[in-house]
Amino acid sequence: MTEEVYTASVPVVVDTEWLSAHISENDLVSVDVRAPYFFAQAHLPGAVNLPPFLLQGPSGGPPPAEEMAHRLGDLGVTRETHVVAYDEGGSPAAAMLYWVLRYFRHPRVSVLDGGITRWRHQGRDWEYSSLVPAPAPYQIGDPDPDVYAQLDDIRAAVDTPDRVILDVRAPAEYLGLQQAARRSGHIPGAVNMEWSNALERDDTGLPVLRPLAEMRSVLSQAGVSPEKEVIVHCNSGARSSHTFLVLEALGYPRVRQYVAGWQEWGNRADTPVEEE
Repeated sequence: MTEEVYTASVPVVVDTEWLSAHISENDLVSVDVRAPYFFAQAHLPGAVNLPPFLLQGPSGGPPPAEEMAHRLGDLGVTRETHVVAYDEGGSPAAAMLYWVLRYFRHPRVSVLDGGITRWRHQGRDWEYSSLVPAPAPYQIGDPDPDVYAQLDDIRAAVDTPDRVILDVRAPAEYLGLQQAARRSGHIPGAVNMEWSNALERDDTGLPVLRPLAEMRSVLSQAGVSPEKEVIVHCNSGARSSHTFLVLEALGYPRVRQYVAGWQEWGNRADTPVEEE
């Protein structure tokens, strides 16, 4: 594995106009992060498919490095590839791939705002036939602990002034009114902001990201400031991946994701829980 340091040289989020102008570049690969059934119905020109169920490891963390390297290589992706992930829009699936590639220090990765739904609604080209990419060697990067929080990191973050735990589940889950584990509630001191608050409807009614300036204000009002280390979590890492993406797009310098989330914390007997 390589120890190459991640350096973002591309936008974290791109729109359909940007991708339309760059989609034919040799070093760009569009990765459709939807189930194969939906990929077969229609996908972006030249896109390859990597379903979301392949983006999580068996223990609730990231997928094993060698498995991920094998999957990326089979898609024709190399370390030099600019990966643009997309889903149907209004979904955290593409953000899951974004976080996994960040964790393995892939140098260039972006997410398409609005996904294929907005792309098709604007009358842009799509395809039905599946591309069979030429396999390529993919040298996986060493895991980056700076984007991945685990149980002991959460324990240390509770009641620590320069850290904030951001719970992006629904308010009913946060308040313990909706059960998704043995115990209900939230991590003590965690701030709640549902992940979908980062979305709005465009003038055609399709879900897209809210303007970043608005999101910066919303987060600041909740006490989630760039000066703090932010650890984001949901139930099992899907929704929190989207918030991780948003925070990186905003330029927050210290963001980690607790991928195991409430499925781990709420199912243990030795972790503190609040219900109000």
